[in-house]
Amino acid sequence: HDRKPVIAWEKSATNDCKITDLAENRIQQVVRTAVTEQRLSENAIRSNSKEILKKIDLMVGEKLTNAAVILFCKNERKQFIQSNLKLARFKGTDKREFIDNKIIRGNIFDLYEHAMTFLRGYLPISGKIEEGNPFRVDTPAIPYKVLREALVNALCHRDYSSPGGSISLAIYDDRVEVSSTGRLPNHISLKDLTRQHESHPRNPLIASVLYTCRMIE
Repeated sequence: HDRKPVIAWEKSATNDCKITDLAENRIQQVVRTAVTEQRLSENAIRSNSKEILKKIDLMVGEKLTNAAVILFCKNERKQFIQSNLKLARFKGTDKREFIDNKIIRGNIFDLYEHAMTFLRGYLPISGKIEEGNPFRVDTPAIPYKVLREALVNALCHRDYSSPGGSISLAIYDDRVEVSSTGRLPNHISLKDLTRQHESHPRNPLIASVLYTCRMIE
């Protein structure tokens, strides 16, 4: 007997989310950025959410894909339990004592914004006055650009098929750690990560949307 093809988790529609459960402002935010960057035609501005979701392959017939839920669902009851973010600020350089600790569930854009707010609240900032500049120049201990890239990569490429999965952001006195559950793709090894290698996104639909709105390149 012929076996049915295995459908990737993000392309499946194993959710009960409706279009009305999605954050309209997030969808329009993606569209506006994509049109400005010429990654979507100007006609997309005049399209409704359903038309946009179909255009970017986030619907299967009349049902939302799991990727659409991860990206845009605003209804916490209908968001996947694994779409969560663990935030912690530890005292010192180990996990024996923490200053702040919280878990947030939401769509990718909400989780990203919560993470960046958490980082800005706890990351050390150095300030100095430069000659010829009347304003103080503040510099975070780790450039926000680097932290943004690490966070977006974790949100984009993690294994969302595991209900027990999560992303963790931990701030210590001497470092910041971003981690996510899931194994490397079968064709990628740890050694490959230290040298130039081809891109093999685990979640092509999610990656495509984040590329469209310039969160990844």
